[in-house]
Order: sequence, then structure tokens, then C-alpha cells
Amino acid sequence: MKNELVEFLRLHSCCAGLSLSELESIAELASFRTYASGETVIEAGDSFYSLSLVISGLFEVRASTNLATPIIYLGPRDEIGFLHIMHDSASPVTIRATEPS
Repeated sequence: MKNELVEFLRLHSCCAGLSLSELESIAELASFRTYASGETVIEAGDSFYSLSLVISGLFEVRASTNLATPIIYLGPRDEIGFLHIMHDSASPVTIRATEPS
């Protein structure tokens, strides 16, 4: 599984330019999480201090100002949490799984 994860990371844009040893280090620290359909990943206003790379499933993103309509969908190879980490701020969006992951 580690080799598959290293390959997944190597192809992901957030890991562009990292060496093989750096990718292997990340893979060593990685953990896996699954979400059921309808399960919330993050609620608007919450803090989120991890970066999640979507391997499978589909997630809807809804702005806190309009929870009725998704603004975007995230799927395989997308990331969740990048902006929250970079800006050290509460999430302006709610993210929920629409398909199991």
C-alpha cells in the first residue's frame, strides 16, 4: 500500500517537486479516513488542521452564506483543507460526502 500511496502523492499537484524520499516520508505519516454518504468532513466556522487528499468518493462544498446550493464538487485527486492550513482560519464552507469514500 505504501508504494501505491507514494505513486498517488507523486501525481498530485500539491506534491509537485518533492523528492522520492520526501514522498516516502509523507506516506509514512499518512492515515486513511473513510466517509459515508452524507457524513460531514468539516462544518463552516470550524477549524481544520489537516490536508486530505481525495482518493475516491465525491464531496460537495457549500458556502456558509448559501447552504442550499453546492458551489463545487470534489473528487479523486482533489484536496480538502489546503486553504485552511495556509491561512490558519476557520472554514468558510461546509464539506460533505455525497458518495462513500
